[in-house]
Amino acid sequence: MTNSNPDVFDRPTNEGRIDQQSYRAPESVPCLLSETAGSSYKIKDADAQNNEKSANNNDVLKAGFRDYREILGSDEKNETSDESSEGSDENSESSDESNESSDSSDESYVSSDGAALEEQEDEKDQKDEDKPGRKIPEALQKKIDGLIESLGDDEFDKRQNASKELRELGSTAWNSLEKARSHPDLEIRFRSGKILQSISEQPLTKQSNVTATHNEALAEIAKDGKISPKTAEKFEKLIKAMDGHFMSDKEYEIRRDKLDKTAYNQQGEKKDRLDALRKTSELFATKQVPPVDQVRLDFADALTKSGDKGKAIKVLGDAIKANPELRGSASFRLLARDAGAFKDKSFAETVDKATGRKNLVNNWAENKRAALYDTVDHMAHETMRKGPTDAIQKQWKTTFDELARQAKDEKGLAGIAEIAKQNGQRSLVEAFGRHGKHDDAVKLMTQMIKEDPQWVNTAWMYSMSNLNEARNNKEYSEAVKTARKTVPRRYDGQDP
Repeated sequence: MTNSNPDVFDRPTNEGRIDQQSYRAPESVPCLLSETAGSSYKIKDADAQNNEKSANNNDVLKAGFRDYREILGSDEKNETSDESSEGSDENSESSDESNESSDSSDESYVSSDGAALEEQEDEKDQKDEDKPGRKIPEALQKKIDGLIESLGDDEFDKRQNASKELRELGSTAWNSLEKARSHPDLEIRFRSGKILQSISEQPLTKQSNVTATHNEALAEIAKDGKISPKTAEKFEKLIKAMDGHFMSDKEYEIRRDKLDKTAYNQQGEKKDRLDALRKTSELFATKQVPPVDQVRLDFADALTKSGDKGKAIKVLGDAIKANPELRGSASFRLLARDAGAFKDKSFAETVDKATGRKNLVNNWAENKRAALYDTVDHMAHETMRKGPTDAIQKQWKTTFDELARQAKDEKGLAGIAEIAKQNGQRSLVEAFGRHGKHDDAVKLMTQMIKEDPQWVNTAWMYSMSNLNEARNNKEYSEAVKTARKTVPRRYDGQDP
């Protein structure tokens, strides 16, 4: 006898398969299934049809979460800190001209992490599995396909075990599970939806065993960044184990949308909204550099700091062969520069062959302006990934000192170095705010205003002041008052 009870598939009985004809998904099903044509069930966000995110929220995401006015309820229009540097140094114009030739030779170059713009356009209609660096090893794909078929097995235990293994595979199984939502077997369709929902709710740091092992390997690297032979072997095994582990575009969108609803909920608790922002920044970093690529970059960085630059260059070469999209990553370019890869002919040939371009490494090497931005963008990525730890703050200090030196000593880069420094300061202030280190944020904001009083006329500083309750700090308030003596108010209202 057929049983149409919607919960029956969770009961330990071989008669518990969902009836293909009479079953209808109840509204209470956790994965929020909705019936579509042909009895196909697909995951739907509960508020997707009722709530459209504002264009402002999307802009915030695209800008790397650098504008908090939506979170804080400010109605001021965004005024970026770049305005403060318009007249900072006339030599920046000559710097732009001097680098124009090297920029034009690589039109797809972008100064921030992520795929180059022209590649992004080409990839809009591509499926995840068709993109470079998105191939799942054949043996692993066969395992996933077998597990999905087992979701419809007549034996309850086999269905349960298959569900458990697919959840543990996490993002790696996402695209296959998406396809399974249109499987002829309703049980497989239903379970695939539940597993996808479960994966989307897993913390990024606990999504798979290999991710946990990556964190363990990072913890084994010495404070000076050097790596032992034993840990190096662990990284090499990790790279093989994580092959094919990436986050699909669909999973990213689902995770991001859920976090947005909390972060931008004006009636929500501040601590919950900040927690959502922290998770969003981690998500953004994971999407920028997929886990297996991040393992390769971390390994190369440790090898360089241990003096084994030859092996570091090989690791970086293997990385871009596996995923040509890394050409758009500031972290990849910076680590290649640090390892001396730009002077390695074999590495240059590897990059050109992998990306289908010519003289790419040479263009990177000659573009000093891009190198400054790469330094800041890499640090911003690391801060989103790890948070403003003591080690990260120490690296930021070194970065700021180097940018200040270049602004002073290299006249052709003075303006660009100053802008890069300000972008870095913004990234660090935002990270402090997200992680509840408000005193550190206010201290850096005070320093920024003292260095450039024009900050008091920016909506960004106003937002950061609200977020970190900066007006309660005496030194910060004095800095704002002093700045106002030389900087006229550009709009009515309270000072930041």
